[in-house]
Amino acid sequence: MNGQPDPASEVPDQSHADDGSWALAYALDGYRETMDAHREADETTVNINAHSYGTNTAARALTSTTHPVDTYSMYGSAGIPENVAEHTSDLNVATTDEGRPAVYATNASTDTLSGKGRWTLSPVFGEKRLDPTDEDFGAYVFSSDGMGNPPGYPVGGHSQNFRAADEYGYLDEESQTLEALAMINDGRGDEVDEMTKATVEYYEYLFEEHIEEIIRNPAGQADAYKVEFEGQAQEVETRSEAVKLVNEYYADNN
Repeated sequence: MNGQPDPASEVPDQSHADDGSWALAYALDGYRETMDAHREADETTVNINAHSYGTNTAARALTSTTHPVDTYSMYGSAGIPENVAEHTSDLNVATTDEGRPAVYATNASTDTLSGKGRWTLSPVFGEKRLDPTDEDFGAYVFSSDGMGNPPGYPVGGHSQNFRAADEYGYLDEESQTLEALAMINDGRGDEVDEMTKATVEYYEYLFEEHIEEIIRNPAGQADAYKVEFEGQAQEVETRSEAVKLVNEYYADNN
């Protein structure tokens, strides 16, 4: 689910999310009841993947549905109003084997636009939006920065698709986010590494240990990156490629 209101004039407003949430809740319940009528409910799953302002709409819908969805995944969220949900348990989502709601969230470190959507809106709009990747919200937080499993290229901003060489949006082929969403939607969310503060610091340390910038131009910008493991080094053109190599190396050796 994608949300494309104007960032300046419409994103701070909640009316579009409110209107859309009722339509989405109706569609979700209607689908489940149709499957129940055909005795196929156990053979189907309902997974919601929401981006940006769409996470606001979907969260509202999941406080109104009769039937739970199987998973709810958010990427690049513009924030969840605290009067809608303060915790994943406020959302009508099935639980994992651990007893936690199957709610997943990620935000690339390069995605600054999503942060602007999560500002405190009071007193103009009277609402505050929560970051679903915050620990207190209770979601399973996964990486979009090339850290952990599954391996994939780091996301380079807020867009779902960049369609440019060596740039990866959240849903571009081989991006880490797309790889993780595919596993979650396939019922394999337990195979996606959960990112805690300690885990993020660990991978940042690994990147620093194995990746070296190569600077040849007068402007002092990196032209390439050297990646070294066990005395063997190779040169790649982008940091995304370098990060993926480090991530794949540790995935194969742990």
